Amino acid sequence: MSRAEDLLEEVIAIVRALANGERDDDVPERAAKLAETLEGQRGKFFYKTLAGVPNANRCKKAAEAAAAAAEFGDVGAFGTAMSKLEAEVQEMIGRADAPSVVLT
Repeated sequence: MSRAEDLLEEVIAIVRALANGERDDDVPERAAKLAETLEGQRGKFFYKTLAGVPNANRCKKAAEAAAAAAEFGDVGAFGTAMSKLEAEVQEMIGRADAPSVVLT
């Protein structure tokens, strides 16, 4: 696997752990949706190249921040971290789909 694919798998694992957590709020549901979205990215060419590394790395850092906030029970920090993670994932997906890129 390439580095970006490895990072993607790490992000999926972190998000899946959040989805399986015992919480009373909407975190498990949000995390489960995000994990499904990320799992749909597997196998894309973007993650097989170096181009995917920066985005995947930012997603990993955001996922780790969300997991840390969840572990410490910091609701405010978790909400912020989860929103950042969702934004990073959407940016990564936008780049991975590469709507305006032509390979020659």
